[in-house]
Amino acid sequence: MKRFLFLSLLSLLIAPLVYGKSREAKPGSGAPTDSKPRGDARPSGPPELVLGTVAHWQAEAELRHPDLRSPGSVFSCAFRTALEAMRHDDPRFFAANDWPLRLAERVARSFGDANPPHGT
Repeated sequence: MKRFLFLSLLSLLIAPLVYGKSREAKPGSGAPTDSKPRGDARPSGPPELVLGTVAHWQAEAELRHPDLRSPGSVFSCAFRTALEAMRHDDPRFFAANDWPLRLAERVARSFGDANPPHGT
C-alpha cells in the first residue's frame, strides 16, 4: 500500500515534466493559483478574426448575406440544408477555408439573386 501511494505521488510530480503541462488549481478550490499571467492566456471576449481562416470567411459570408445570422430565416435554413448535402455529397468542398462564403454564394444563386432580400 505504501509503495502504491509513493508511486501515485511520484507520477503526479513527474507527469507535468513529461507532458509539459502543469496541473492548475481551480478557482475556489482553496489551492493556490498562479497570479502572474501566462503567455498562452487568451483575453476574454470575442475572438479576433485571422484572415484566411474559416471563421473569417464565415464572418464575410454573414456580412454579404445578413440573413445567414438569423437561424429561422429562409436563407439560413437553405444554407444549413446545402451544408448537410455538401458534407454528404462532396466532403472535398470543405478543403479550402473559404467554404462558408462559397456555399453562401451558391445558396444565394439558387434564390436567383446574388444578394437575396433581407427578412426572407
